[in-house]
Order: sequence, then structure tokens, then C-alpha cells
Amino acid sequence: MNKILKKVVFIAVSSIMLLSLVACGSGSKEDIAGIENGKFPTFTAKGLDGKEYSDSLFKENAVTVANLWFTGCGACVQEMPTLAKLDKEWSAKNVKLIGICTDGGTTESDNEARKILEKNNAMYTNLVMNKGEAIDKFINSVMAFPTTLLIDREGNVVGDPIIGAIDTKEKIADLNKKIDDIIAKDKQQGGK
Repeated sequence: MNKILKKVVFIAVSSIMLLSLVACGSGSKEDIAGIENGKFPTFTAKGLDGKEYSDSLFKENAVTVANLWFTGCGACVQEMPTLAKLDKEWSAKNVKLIGICTDGGTTESDNEARKILEKNNAMYTNLVMNKGEAIDKFINSVMAFPTTLLIDREGNVVGDPIIGAIDTKEKIADLNKKIDDIIAKDKQQGGK
């Protein structure tokens, strides 16, 4: 009995220490490789809708909300219905939501991603990045999922990454405030 208790205590303490280390990351954009001079890396991508995309999509909207996720991430999948609802609200504000499926690229993984998106009614644009040095470096340096970035019309990553699910009223309100600030700045600079 004593050995079992020691193992349970050891596992609990180890888990707390590990969580503390994860939480210690600053979560700044400087921690993500591939963001050079505050810019999102150039890329080409295939959408899970079959269309081709590139970083030129940023020019189309005052703000692009980029949500990085993978198919085995429970928190990523859990926030999808909320993101789908927000996407509908944001479209009227010149804001585009894109998902970036980081484990896509094979027929099997892309099909799994499509199933997850469909099941969660998440019909916003979802991309699988084509291989490239800068974008690969960027994706491989993301250590927490989901991670959400706000990107302006010029491809600049604005503010720090949002780490974790956007799943509370407070997080949604904070995100909307950041988006509204970027939109206001875009309008001052002559954006649409």
C-alpha cells in the first residue's frame, strides 16, 4: 500500500512540475520560429476545400485570425463550434478565420481533418501548408495547441499568440477587443 501511495504522489508532483514548466513559456511571437520581423512566414497551401491558397490572402481582410490545430488535439476540436460561430460574426467586420491543420498533408490525415471539421460544423477555411523552409520552421516551433494568431493586412503578426482554446466569454471578449483595435488601425491607414 505504501508503494502505491508513493507512486501516486510521485506522479502528481511530476505532473504539477511539468505543467508549471509548460506555463512558464512566455507565449510571445518571438518564441515561434519563422516569424521574422513580426511577419507571418510566406506560404502556399492547399485548402481542405481543394482550393489553393497563399499568404496573399492576408491582403483581403483587415484581420486574419489563424488558428493552428491538429486532429489529435481535444482542445482544438472542442473550440471549433465556437470558432465557427465567431467566423460568421467576424465576416461582417472584414475579419477572416483560417484554420491551419498542422498534421495534414496525407490523404488519410486530410480526410480525418475533414471529418472533424464537418462533425463540428466548422466550415471556415482550413489549410494544410505546402512544404517550405520558413513555414516548416514556424509550424515545428509551435509547442502548444491550439495556438491562435492575429495577422493584419500586411502579414504582420499583431500581439502575442493566444495559447489554448478560446472557450470562455472572457477569452472571446478579449479576442474581439484585439480584433477591433486592429480594424481601427487598418481604417486609419486607409484599409477597406
